[in-house]
Parts: sequence; C-alpha cells; structure tokens
Amino acid sequence: MTRSELILKVRQRIDEVGTNETIALNFPIDAFLLEAANQTLADAPLSLANNIIDFKTAIITIGPDGSGSVKLPLNFIRLVEFKMQGWQRSVFEAHKPTEKIMLRQRFKSLRGGSVRPIAIINADTLTYYSLPTATAHVIEIAKAQVSISSLTDFPDLLTDATAWLTASKVLQVMNEQALANSSLQQYIQIISTLKS
Repeated sequence: MTRSELILKVRQRIDEVGTNETIALNFPIDAFLLEAANQTLADAPLSLANNIIDFKTAIITIGPDGSGSVKLPLNFIRLVEFKMQGWQRSVFEAHKPTEKIMLRQRFKSLRGGSVRPIAIINADTLTYYSLPTATAHVIEIAKAQVSISSLTDFPDLLTDATAWLTASKVLQVMNEQALANSSLQQYIQIISTLKS
C-alpha cells in the first residue's frame, strides 16, 4: 500500500467515527503516519514485522564476572532474540534494570547460568549475564526490531491498525477526544485480534 493510499484509509477511518470537519490536504495526517506505523510495528506480533535486523557483529564490552554489554542498534524498538555462545538457550525478552531479577545478577551464585541466562536493557545498551568462566564472549544470535524511516514494504496486515491509530492521533490534535478514544479502541481491538 502506498503512502497516499494509507492517508486515504486514515481519512476514511476519521469519517467512520463521525467527524464532519474538513481535514487539510495531508496535514496533520502525514505528520503522524510514520509515528503510528512504528507504534503499530512495536505492538503487533513479531511474526508480522519486517523491520528486524541482525546486530551480532556489535562490539562487546566484557565484564570481569561472566557478564558483558553490547550497544543496541540505532532506532531500537524491542529485542527479538539474543544468545551468546556457551548458553543453552536464547533470551527472547530483556528485563529492565529496575526489576527484582537485576538484584540477583550481582551475585554469580544466584544467576540463571547458561540454562536460564538473563539480559537487561538500559537505554541503548544490552547487558548479559551468566557466561561460563573461561568462555570467549562471542554473540551467536542477536536480532532486534528497529523503527522504520519510510513506509516502503510496510506489512499489509498492519495497514488497518495503523490507519486507526493515525486517525486517533489526528483527532486528538483536532480536540475531538471522544472520537480519538473511539479510534484508539478500534486500533487496540485489531492488535488484540492479531495477537490471538
């Protein structure tokens, strides 16, 4: 779907929720389209995302205790999979540094080891733990979802959700809060359906 077709779809969604105001040619729709597309990609199941990159060639900063850290790719949205050589399984979800599990990482004896390794994301850095002693720090798998900068090759299955979310953002700018909430509920329903 082209950008202009997606803008037309957003206009249709705005009409569907009941506003009678004429919206300027492409503003503010065009201003919110890419933001809404990236949010939709972040909320949708990973199986529908086409913005996943490999970052296993990232430079590793080695810690003294079987830990290390890696810079995340620019425009990082979420972790898809991360595995160090020596781990028995991958990490599919990173924790926040404020979670209780982080406290256990300070003590080697409480860590999950290579069977249940842990990764923490803090700002633009992924920190991993539980690499066995005397094991080389080599990334085996590193995949992340990143934000997009254009709508080229945007997944067709996500265009309706993106249109509803963009409509919600446009209606908020137009001070149509009730209609914006209605559009947002349509978006949430579509995303929930895609996840089930």
